[in-house]
Amino acid sequence: MDGAPPEESSTTQAGQQPFRADDPNNVPLAKARARFLEQLALHTPILPALLHAPAREWKSLSSESREEIERFGWAAICPLDESEISVPNGEDPKKVAFCCALVRFGHRYRLTQNGKVATWAMETAIETIIDHLRPRISIRPRKRRKKAQWVHSNEMSQAYPAMTGEGWIHTATGAPERELCTIVIEIAPKQPSETFKDFETRFNSICRTERKEYVRRLKDQDWRLRHQDTAFTWIDRFALWQAGRSTAEIDPSIKTKSDRVKFTQGIKRISDYIQITPRESKHNPNRRRRH
Repeated sequence: MDGAPPEESSTTQAGQQPFRADDPNNVPLAKARARFLEQLALHTPILPALLHAPAREWKSLSSESREEIERFGWAAICPLDESEISVPNGEDPKKVAFCCALVRFGHRYRLTQNGKVATWAMETAIETIIDHLRPRISIRPRKRRKKAQWVHSNEMSQAYPAMTGEGWIHTATGAPERELCTIVIEIAPKQPSETFKDFETRFNSICRTERKEYVRRLKDQDWRLRHQDTAFTWIDRFALWQAGRSTAEIDPSIKTKSDRVKFTQGIKRISDYIQITPRESKHNPNRRRRH
Protein backbone atom coordinates (compact mmCIF):
# COMPACT_ATOMS: atom_id res chain seq x y z
CA MET A 1 0.00 0.00 0.00
CA ASP A 2 1.64 3.20 -1.12
CA GLY A 3 0.44 6.59 0.03
CA ALA A 4 -2.90 8.28 -0.37
CA PRO A 5 -5.16 7.96 -3.44
CA PRO A 6 -6.60 10.71 -5.55
CA GLU A 7 -9.32 12.47 -3.58
CA GLU A 8 -12.14 11.27 -5.82
CA SER A 9 -11.39 7.59 -5.06
CA SER A 10 -12.38 7.78 -1.41
CA THR A 11 -15.78 9.30 -2.10
CA THR A 12 -16.87 7.20 -5.07
CA GLN A 13 -19.97 5.05 -4.65
CA ALA A 14 -21.04 6.05 -1.16
CA GLY A 15 -17.56 6.04 0.34
CA GLN A 16 -16.41 2.66 -0.95
CA GLN A 17 -12.65 2.24 -0.61
CA PRO A 18 -10.61 0.71 -3.44
CA PHE A 19 -9.07 -2.69 -2.72
CA ARG A 20 -6.44 -4.73 -4.52
CA ALA A 21 -8.03 -7.51 -6.54
CA ASP A 22 -5.33 -10.09 -5.88
CA ASP A 23 -5.26 -9.54 -2.11
CA PRO A 24 -5.94 -13.05 -0.73
CA ASN A 25 -7.50 -11.67 2.44
CA ASN A 26 -9.92 -9.07 1.11
CA VAL A 27 -13.33 -8.94 2.71
CA PRO A 28 -15.45 -10.34 -0.17
CA LEU A 29 -13.25 -13.45 -0.27
CA ALA A 30 -13.59 -13.96 3.48
CA LYS A 31 -17.36 -13.59 3.16
CA ALA A 32 -17.47 -16.01 0.23
CA ARG A 33 -15.53 -18.65 2.15
CA ALA A 34 -17.68 -18.21 5.24
CA ARG A 35 -20.85 -18.55 3.17
CA PHE A 36 -19.49 -21.68 1.48
CA LEU A 37 -18.79 -23.40 4.80
CA GLU A 38 -22.15 -22.34 6.24
CA GLN A 39 -23.97 -23.78 3.24
CA LEU A 40 -21.89 -26.95 3.34
CA ALA A 41 -22.89 -27.37 6.98
CA LEU A 42 -26.56 -27.18 5.97
CA HIS A 43 -26.24 -30.10 3.55
CA THR A 44 -23.63 -32.33 5.22
CA PRO A 45 -22.72 -33.34 8.81
CA ILE A 46 -19.42 -31.51 8.46
CA LEU A 47 -19.58 -29.64 11.78
CA PRO A 48 -20.45 -32.68 13.93
CA ALA A 49 -17.65 -34.55 12.15
CA LEU A 50 -15.17 -31.76 12.91
CA LEU A 51 -16.15 -31.77 16.58
CA HIS A 52 -15.81 -35.55 16.77
CA ALA A 53 -12.43 -37.08 15.80
CA PRO A 54 -10.37 -33.86 15.33
CA ALA A 55 -11.78 -32.34 18.52
CA ARG A 56 -11.05 -35.57 20.41
CA GLU A 57 -7.42 -35.44 19.27
CA TRP A 58 -7.25 -31.76 20.28
CA LYS A 59 -8.29 -32.64 23.82
CA SER A 60 -5.41 -35.10 24.09
CA LEU A 61 -2.76 -32.50 23.18
CA SER A 62 -0.36 -31.16 25.77
CA SER A 63 -0.74 -27.56 26.87
CA GLU A 64 2.50 -26.70 25.04
CA SER A 65 1.20 -28.12 21.75
CA ARG A 66 -2.13 -26.32 22.16
CA GLU A 67 -0.39 -23.01 22.80
CA GLU A 68 1.78 -23.48 19.72
CA ILE A 69 -1.19 -24.27 17.48
CA GLU A 70 -3.27 -21.44 18.93
CA ARG A 71 -0.40 -19.07 18.15
CA PHE A 72 0.61 -20.29 14.68
CA GLY A 73 -2.52 -22.13 13.50
CA TRP A 74 -2.27 -24.67 10.70
CA ALA A 75 1.34 -23.59 10.00
CA ALA A 76 2.37 -25.27 13.27
CA ILE A 77 1.29 -28.73 12.09
CA CYS A 78 0.96 -28.70 8.29
CA PRO A 79 4.45 -30.22 7.75
CA LEU A 80 3.14 -33.29 9.59
CA ASP A 81 0.29 -34.06 7.21
CA GLU A 82 2.28 -36.80 5.47
CA SER A 83 3.21 -38.51 8.77
CA GLU A 84 0.25 -40.82 9.25
CA ILE A 85 2.30 -43.98 8.83
CA SER A 86 5.29 -43.01 10.95
CA VAL A 87 5.92 -40.23 13.48
CA PRO A 88 8.96 -38.06 12.65
CA ASN A 89 11.77 -38.08 15.16
CA GLY A 90 11.26 -35.57 17.94
CA GLU A 91 7.62 -34.88 17.07
CA ASP A 92 4.77 -35.24 19.53
CA PRO A 93 2.70 -38.28 18.39
CA LYS A 94 -0.46 -36.64 19.66
CA LYS A 95 0.18 -33.54 17.58
CA VAL A 96 0.72 -35.75 14.53
CA ALA A 97 -2.56 -37.53 15.32
CA PHE A 98 -4.38 -34.19 15.49
CA CYS A 99 -2.91 -33.14 12.14
CA CYS A 100 -3.88 -36.45 10.52
CA ALA A 101 -7.42 -36.18 11.89
CA LEU A 102 -7.78 -32.76 10.29
CA VAL A 103 -6.35 -34.01 6.99
CA ARG A 104 -8.78 -36.95 6.90
CA PHE A 105 -11.61 -34.56 7.75
CA GLY A 106 -10.60 -32.15 4.97
CA HIS A 107 -10.43 -34.86 2.33
CA ARG A 108 -13.71 -36.41 3.44
CA TYR A 109 -15.58 -33.14 2.94
CA ARG A 110 -13.57 -32.07 -0.13
CA LEU A 111 -11.91 -29.07 1.52
CA THR A 112 -8.90 -29.52 -0.71
CA GLN A 113 -6.93 -27.66 -3.34
CA ASN A 114 -4.77 -29.55 -5.81
CA GLY A 115 -4.83 -32.69 -3.70
CA LYS A 116 -3.87 -30.98 -0.42
CA VAL A 117 -6.20 -29.74 2.29
CA ALA A 118 -6.89 -26.02 1.84
CA THR A 119 -4.93 -23.94 4.33
CA TRP A 120 -7.73 -21.44 4.92
CA ALA A 121 -10.24 -24.23 5.60
CA MET A 122 -7.88 -25.86 8.13
CA GLU A 123 -7.36 -22.51 9.85
CA THR A 124 -11.13 -22.16 10.21
CA ALA A 125 -11.45 -25.75 11.44
CA ILE A 126 -8.84 -25.15 14.15
CA GLU A 127 -10.46 -21.87 15.22
CA THR A 128 -13.85 -23.61 15.40
CA ILE A 129 -12.53 -26.47 17.55
CA ILE A 130 -10.75 -24.10 19.93
CA ASP A 131 -13.78 -21.87 20.33
CA HIS A 132 -16.21 -24.77 20.78
CA LEU A 133 -14.11 -26.40 23.51
CA ARG A 134 -13.14 -23.18 25.28
CA PRO A 135 -14.64 -23.16 28.79
CA ARG A 136 -17.07 -20.34 29.47
CA ILE A 137 -18.05 -18.76 32.74
CA SER A 138 -21.78 -18.18 33.05
CA ILE A 139 -24.12 -17.50 35.95
CA ARG A 140 -26.85 -19.37 34.10
CA PRO A 141 -26.96 -23.15 34.28
CA ARG A 142 -26.23 -24.85 30.95
CA LYS A 143 -29.37 -26.72 29.98
CA ARG A 144 -28.16 -27.93 26.60
CA ARG A 145 -24.97 -28.45 24.68
CA LYS A 146 -23.46 -25.52 22.86
CA LYS A 147 -24.60 -25.31 19.25
CA ALA A 148 -21.84 -26.00 16.76
CA GLN A 149 -21.01 -23.11 14.46
CA TRP A 150 -18.07 -21.98 12.38
CA VAL A 151 -15.58 -19.54 13.83
CA HIS A 152 -13.56 -17.61 11.28
CA SER A 153 -10.24 -15.98 12.05
CA ASN A 154 -10.02 -12.22 11.64
CA GLU A 155 -8.60 -11.29 8.25
CA MET A 156 -7.14 -8.03 7.09
CA SER A 157 -7.64 -6.39 3.72
CA GLN A 158 -5.51 -3.99 1.78
CA ALA A 159 -7.39 -0.83 0.97
CA TYR A 160 -6.62 2.83 0.46
CA PRO A 161 -6.84 5.38 1.85
CA ALA A 162 -5.68 3.73 5.07
CA MET A 163 -7.62 5.92 7.49
CA THR A 164 -6.44 6.20 11.07
CA GLY A 165 -8.53 6.03 14.21
CA GLU A 166 -9.72 9.03 16.17
CA GLY A 167 -6.93 10.85 18.00
CA TRP A 168 -4.10 9.47 15.85
CA ILE A 169 -1.08 11.78 16.23
CA HIS A 170 2.00 11.94 13.99
CA THR A 171 5.03 11.58 16.28
CA ALA A 172 7.25 13.84 14.19
CA THR A 173 4.87 16.78 13.83
CA GLY A 174 2.61 16.27 16.86
CA ALA A 175 -0.35 17.03 14.61
CA PRO A 176 -3.40 14.83 14.00
CA GLU A 177 -3.01 12.50 11.02
CA ARG A 178 -5.99 11.13 9.08
CA GLU A 179 -4.13 8.58 6.96
CA LEU A 180 -1.49 6.01 7.80
CA CYS A 181 0.49 6.41 4.60
CA THR A 182 1.10 9.78 3.00
CA ILE A 183 3.17 10.55 -0.05
CA VAL A 184 6.57 11.90 0.94
CA ILE A 185 8.77 13.49 -1.73
CA GLU A 186 12.32 14.42 -0.77
CA ILE A 187 13.61 17.50 -2.56
CA ALA A 188 16.89 19.16 -1.84
CA PRO A 189 16.49 22.82 -0.81
CA LYS A 190 17.34 25.70 -3.13
CA GLN A 191 21.04 26.00 -3.62
CA PRO A 192 22.78 29.41 -3.33
CA SER A 193 23.96 29.19 -6.94
CA GLU A 194 20.50 28.17 -8.19
CA THR A 195 18.04 30.74 -9.50
CA PHE A 196 14.46 30.67 -8.26
CA LYS A 197 13.29 29.71 -11.75
CA ASP A 198 15.71 26.78 -11.88
CA PHE A 199 14.65 25.71 -8.39
CA GLU A 200 10.94 25.77 -9.34
CA THR A 201 11.69 23.78 -12.49
CA ARG A 202 13.61 21.16 -10.52
CA PHE A 203 10.93 21.07 -7.79
CA ASN A 204 8.08 20.59 -10.27
CA SER A 205 10.00 17.99 -12.27
CA ILE A 206 10.65 15.83 -9.20
CA CYS A 207 7.01 16.09 -8.08
CA ARG A 208 5.75 15.21 -11.56
CA THR A 209 8.06 12.18 -11.76
CA GLU A 210 7.00 10.93 -8.31
CA ARG A 211 3.31 11.41 -9.15
CA LYS A 212 3.62 9.39 -12.37
CA GLU A 213 5.52 6.62 -10.58
CA TYR A 214 2.94 6.48 -7.77
CA VAL A 215 0.04 6.22 -10.23
CA ARG A 216 1.90 3.54 -12.23
CA ARG A 217 2.41 1.42 -9.09
CA LEU A 218 -1.27 1.69 -8.17
CA LYS A 219 -2.34 0.61 -11.65
CA ASP A 220 0.10 -2.31 -11.60
CA GLN A 221 -1.42 -3.48 -8.32
CA ASP A 222 -4.89 -3.46 -9.92
CA TRP A 223 -6.74 -1.47 -7.27
CA ARG A 224 -10.48 -1.37 -7.91
CA LEU A 225 -13.69 -0.50 -6.11
CA ARG A 226 -15.13 -3.33 -4.08
CA HIS A 227 -18.57 -4.47 -5.15
CA GLN A 228 -21.10 -5.38 -2.51
CA ASP A 229 -21.07 -9.15 -2.14
CA THR A 230 -24.80 -9.79 -2.03
CA ALA A 231 -25.28 -12.52 -4.67
CA PHE A 232 -24.37 -15.90 -3.18
CA THR A 233 -26.00 -18.00 -5.92
CA TRP A 234 -22.84 -19.62 -7.21
CA ILE A 235 -21.35 -20.03 -3.74
CA ASP A 236 -24.48 -21.90 -2.66
CA ARG A 237 -24.42 -24.01 -5.81
CA PHE A 238 -20.77 -24.86 -5.25
CA ALA A 239 -21.50 -25.96 -1.67
CA LEU A 240 -24.24 -28.26 -2.95
CA TRP A 241 -21.91 -29.60 -5.62
CA GLN A 242 -19.21 -30.39 -3.03
CA ALA A 243 -21.91 -32.04 -0.91
CA GLY A 244 -22.47 -34.52 -3.74
CA ARG A 245 -25.59 -33.12 -5.39
CA SER A 246 -26.07 -33.52 -9.13
CA THR A 247 -26.61 -30.63 -11.54
CA ALA A 248 -30.29 -31.59 -11.83
CA GLU A 249 -30.69 -31.48 -8.06
CA ILE A 250 -28.92 -28.15 -7.79
CA ASP A 251 -30.72 -26.49 -10.70
CA PRO A 252 -33.62 -28.41 -12.33
CA SER A 253 -33.67 -25.88 -15.19
CA ILE A 254 -30.40 -27.32 -16.54
CA LYS A 255 -31.47 -29.44 -19.51
CA THR A 256 -29.05 -29.04 -22.41
CA LYS A 257 -25.34 -29.59 -22.92
CA SER A 258 -24.91 -25.82 -23.20
CA ASP A 259 -26.58 -25.39 -19.79
CA ARG A 260 -24.22 -27.94 -18.27
CA VAL A 261 -21.18 -26.22 -19.78
CA LYS A 262 -22.27 -22.89 -18.30
CA PHE A 263 -22.86 -24.58 -14.95
CA THR A 264 -19.39 -26.15 -15.00
CA GLN A 265 -17.81 -22.81 -15.87
CA GLY A 266 -19.64 -21.08 -13.00
CA ILE A 267 -18.53 -23.76 -10.55
CA LYS A 268 -14.96 -23.45 -11.81
CA ARG A 269 -14.93 -19.68 -11.36
CA ILE A 270 -16.16 -19.74 -7.77
CA SER A 271 -13.94 -22.70 -6.84
CA ASP A 272 -10.87 -20.87 -8.17
CA TYR A 273 -11.93 -17.80 -6.20
CA ILE A 274 -12.28 -19.46 -2.79
CA GLN A 275 -9.43 -21.89 -3.58
CA ILE A 276 -11.21 -25.23 -3.26
CA THR A 277 -10.90 -27.87 -5.98
CA PRO A 278 -14.38 -28.96 -7.18
CA ARG A 279 -15.21 -32.63 -7.06
CA GLU A 280 -15.16 -34.53 -10.31
CA SER A 281 -18.46 -35.12 -12.06
CA LYS A 282 -19.68 -38.69 -12.22
CA HIS A 283 -20.17 -38.13 -15.95
CA ASN A 284 -16.66 -36.81 -16.56
CA PRO A 285 -15.02 -39.14 -19.13
CA ASN A 286 -11.58 -38.26 -17.72
CA ARG A 287 -12.57 -39.16 -14.17
CA ARG A 288 -10.19 -41.63 -12.58
CA ARG A 289 -11.84 -44.95 -11.86
CA ARG A 290 -11.49 -46.51 -8.43
CA HIS A 291 -10.23 -50.06 -8.33
